[in-house]
Amino acid sequence: MLTLITKTKNHFMDFPAIIEKCQSGDRNAQSELYAILYQELLNVPMRYMNNKEEANGVFNQGMLKIFQSLDQAAEVSNFIGWAYTIIHRTTIDHLRKMTNYKKKYLTVADYSKIDSFMQVTEILDRLEVADIFKVIQRLPQSERTVFSLFEIDGFKHKEIGKMLGISESNSKYILHTAKKKLQKLLSNYSSNLKVR
Repeated sequence: MLTLITKTKNHFMDFPAIIEKCQSGDRNAQSELYAILYQELLNVPMRYMNNKEEANGVFNQGMLKIFQSLDQAAEVSNFIGWAYTIIHRTTIDHLRKMTNYKKKYLTVADYSKIDSFMQVTEILDRLEVADIFKVIQRLPQSERTVFSLFEIDGFKHKEIGKMLGISESNSKYILHTAKKKLQKLLSNYSSNLKVR
């Protein structure tokens, strides 16, 4: 699994105080909370969307849910983690509605090639986060989604299938196809494996 987690820049924020002000209708507090979460969590929909405009739209949908659920936030110890979950679920819900996941399955021949795709993850592990996002963004939407859910977020194919409304086998096929394409995209990075 790829590691793309960054340390929270605002771990020192007094979220309970900001949340309380937001609930009382304080516009400045609402703007402050939005700005903090935008900085921390926009990368979630950006990882899956075709462009920043679409990612912003999905992020705003998630923020609406967050503002509507602030009474629940008072009970959580990790506010950023709680908000991340809402933004992530909103992103996946959007993708499930917008993306056509063609039903295809791995053949015996496909399974025999999977080991050769291990180097895709090895190469990605050695790249900077910005470079990884650039490469992944070149995949078609369905492949980018499954690849990100499996390799970055650590979900199993069964879980991905339930999230996206596809079969476990279809999830495996889409990941296989994504890795095949990434292998070509990353061919110019292969020398980095020997250097690092």
